Amino acid sequence: MTVSLSPPPAAVAALEAELVELLGPRNVSSELRARERASVDGARMSPIISELLPLGLADLVALPTTAEQIGLAVAAAVRHGVPVTPRGKGTGNYGQGIPMAGGLVLDTSRARAVVEVGDGFVTAEAGTPMVTLERAAHATGQQLWMYPSTAQSSIGGFLAGGSGGTGSIVHGTNDAGFVAALDVVDGTGSPDLVHVEGTEAQRFVHNYGTAAVIARATVRLEPLQDWRGVYASFPDFRSAQAVLRELAALAPTPRLVSADTPEITA
Repeated sequence: MTVSLSPPPAAVAALEAELVELLGPRNVSSELRARERASVDGARMSPIISELLPLGLADLVALPTTAEQIGLAVAAAVRHGVPVTPRGKGTGNYGQGIPMAGGLVLDTSRARAVVEVGDGFVTAEAGTPMVTLERAAHATGQQLWMYPSTAQSSIGGFLAGGSGGTGSIVHGTNDAGFVAALDVVDGTGSPDLVHVEGTEAQRFVHNYGTAAVIARATVRLEPLQDWRGVYASFPDFRSAQAVLRELAALAPTPRLVSADTPEITA
């Protein structure tokens, strides 16, 4: 027996009508192609998950353009009883962005304003690409503590579904002090953004939007350093792995040390 978790069509239709009023017709879609695009992430990189695809199809896609609109969209979905799958740039490769219960895919990629760059911090909306934040930091003589290997990932997606990357040798994972503050929207049905700071903000990091959806984030910066990339070839992967710890222990500490197989680097 197949059990469907999809919401009732009437609820989806009512939500679509409300979202069109809230976000505008250009930022809401029930077209099949848009729903298919929004229902796939980087899971094709997994040989296990790729064999199982497709695993879900959105009934509706919303693309809010501000942090406040993210709150409005989540609240509307809650009121109509439609499940929400938050989505950044779709670079996660574990299927985090697949709407297995159908419902609404909340694509945050259009909410990408850099709100403020200050001394030691940058604040931006959830859909802002990490590379955009790094460039904004560079303009003030600073750099991000860390960013993922998929530098086009959004800040909201990286915090909710990522863990670390370039800069993690020094600063650890993204739940270890990288986040200074968050504005999130919960599942109570209220569109209001809840501001959390410090240790309270860490509760919403790396939990895939299950506790609340990140709408805006403030993360830490450090003084800009002059980095140089160095590449080396090894006869086999084991030889390359053998030097990783030694390289990571160099002073100054490298921002990234990585060993990849020929299949990945090609």
